[in-house]
Amino acid sequence: MVTKTYEQLKKKYEQYVGEKGKVLSRLQEELEEITQKKTSLVEEAYQCVIKLEEIALKTISLATAQHLDFLIEKMKEMGETEKVKKLEEMKKTAENEGLWMKMKNFFGHINK
Repeated sequence: MVTKTYEQLKKKYEQYVGEKGKVLSRLQEELEEITQKKTSLVEEAYQCVIKLEEIALKTISLATAQHLDFLIEKMKEMGETEKVKKLEEMKKTAENEGLWMKMKNFFGHINK
């Protein structure tokens, strides 16, 4: 009777461990897929920003400039230092152009 109980417990434990291992394995696979998808989407966003900059003749729209901080952060997480530098240059340019436009508007109102 004791042997039978031991064997039953052992079998239940092995089933539980096996099922738990399968679940963990499946979760790990899903995490890897999601991480790859995230990396792909961040890269795609970067390429779109670069293309928009080219199309817009080196000026950055306000909407694009608002998203640069997010993209810079994600590129840093991915270790893409060259892309981070490029995005930070774009951000600085956008900030300088924005300041220039504000000054132009301000002084334009004064001259009237």
